[in-house]
Amino acid sequence: MNIINMNKLIPAKPFLYNISLFGYIFLYIRQIAKPYLFPEYSITYSNIFILNFIYMYETLVALLLKQSILYKWNTKNYLEHHLVSNIFMLNNSIFIDLENNFINMQKCCIYINSYEITAILQNMNISKKYIILLKFISLYNLFNLIYYEIIDSYSYYNSIGNNTKYLSILGFIAAIYHIFIIIPSTLKFIKKNI
Repeated sequence: MNIINMNKLIPAKPFLYNISLFGYIFLYIRQIAKPYLFPEYSITYSNIFILNFIYMYETLVALLLKQSILYKWNTKNYLEHHLVSNIFMLNNSIFIDLENNFINMQKCCIYINSYEITAILQNMNISKKYIILLKFISLYNLFNLIYYEIIDSYSYYNSIGNNTKYLSILGFIAAIYHIFIIIPSTLKFIKKNI
């Protein structure tokens, strides 16, 4: 058996992907509603916990059940994106005061899950025209995220006087990943399906 076949996953059962879909939509709506419904209430660390939980859940479904919740993702995709993202998020949540740093980047990290929502809807065979619209929305969210990954990381590096300032490199690494991997992939999909 070659490595490509070991990486390949079958589409997840509806029960499995609906759990993720509910989680992503909950986070998305919660982030949009926060300034209007509960501006004084912090959701920073609970957002990180929920997102980490969803990412680990999807990764475990891929590894243990050999099913992909996200459209055409393989085991390698889950390990590269979800596992690395979890490590970055947990690392930052332990060592950085996220109530006062990386505020805009954190909001965009929730909005960027429009990519995952779109990938779940693709598994549900939603019409291509809606998928293309969601890809454009995701691309807009991605540009905002990249901007804040760079700006918030630069600001944090310059404003902190201890060694945690070096954790700002994680934001720059994420921006590079998004610029050179995700943007071309998204544009290729849009171009192919328009």
